[in-house]
Amino acid sequence: MPHSQMFALVLGALATIGSAATTPYHVKTIAKMASYTTAYPDATDAPVLANPIVITWLNETTVNIKGSVIGLVAGSSYDLHIHAGTSCESAATQGKCLSTAAGCPWLKPALVARTVADKDGKASWDYTGYETQPYEASSGRAMVFHRVYGTGSSATTPRMACGLVNGPAFYHVKTIAKMASYTTAYPDATDAPVLADPVVVTWVKQNTVNIKGSVIGLVAGSSYDVHIHAGTSCESAATQGKCLSTAAGCPWLKPALVARTVADKDGKASWDYTGYDTQPQEASSGRAMVFHRVFSNVSTPRMACGLVNGKAPAATAACYKWTQHGVDTVAKQNKTVEYGKPKVNGMVSAKVVKHFRSNKLLENAIKTKMFESFSCSEGDIVSLANSLHALWVSLAVGALALVL
Repeated sequence: MPHSQMFALVLGALATIGSAATTPYHVKTIAKMASYTTAYPDATDAPVLANPIVITWLNETTVNIKGSVIGLVAGSSYDLHIHAGTSCESAATQGKCLSTAAGCPWLKPALVARTVADKDGKASWDYTGYETQPYEASSGRAMVFHRVYGTGSSATTPRMACGLVNGPAFYHVKTIAKMASYTTAYPDATDAPVLADPVVVTWVKQNTVNIKGSVIGLVAGSSYDVHIHAGTSCESAATQGKCLSTAAGCPWLKPALVARTVADKDGKASWDYTGYDTQPQEASSGRAMVFHRVFSNVSTPRMACGLVNGKAPAATAACYKWTQHGVDTVAKQNKTVEYGKPKVNGMVSAKVVKHFRSNKLLENAIKTKMFESFSCSEGDIVSLANSLHALWVSLAVGALALVL
């Protein structure tokens, strides 16, 4: 890679550090709870949002909640916070406070989430909760509005209204592993699947899902399918199960071949497709996402697997060994000691693989045949998980010294 390109990459990385921001979530509609009307038949609350509630992540676990509700009782107090449930139907489906190990963040400091309706029956909130659940864990949750009756220890806070936090609900597949059964059945196949980035699974609607991601180390020009299976383990085809279907059938096959893509000249396959009539978000967590190699329309063996919101089992994965070209390149760069004194056909250490991956150079090392991949056992597996912060810091510090 030319020095100018590497320098531009470093500058881009430095500009990115600390600037990441999340898109605010919203609650756009609320409804008065039937249980409240039943329990308090004389209450005149008629809650309506004055404008959408805006939920902004100031950092990973600090959240600001801002919004107003009209149609309330002047002079009465109201609480507002996020619950753990994903439906507003009842108190049971709303769950309790969306807490962390530190407790309920919406109650610290005390009564931070409480406000009083003005003379026109309008209640407004603009408060910050600390030590909250992170951004991804909060989408689709129930935001509950409580009416406060009484004061002090004798106060009661029935659930008056509810709305859903309707940001883009998404899950991830963060690691995948090549299946031992595939290696056995296709010993000459050179697929060495590695995620370029985590696969993002986004619920556009309750039963509409977008799947987006890329895998490197595949066979250029070959076709691959990816979709969610019903099983909850990647160990075997039996534990992966078949397509995670609904009464309408397998959503990943409609329209035909929507989940299929072709690996580019560098062996990188990318997906960005939407499935309809899918299982809802709650039913999909922990399921097996299976990557199929397509040899023909009737031969689509399972090549690799990862768990939605979980990790793939470590029975089989892609490891790397040094080639003669790789050893020669390292020697030319005077990095033999730094890279662990590599030998031809010797295993590339986890530290070196992590270094190349964090600097976005692993794909290039495979492409230029500095490394060759092979299936390895549990003790050899290289973790694919890197925090975003560690990735960029490593890139900024190390990339200037590395020129392939």
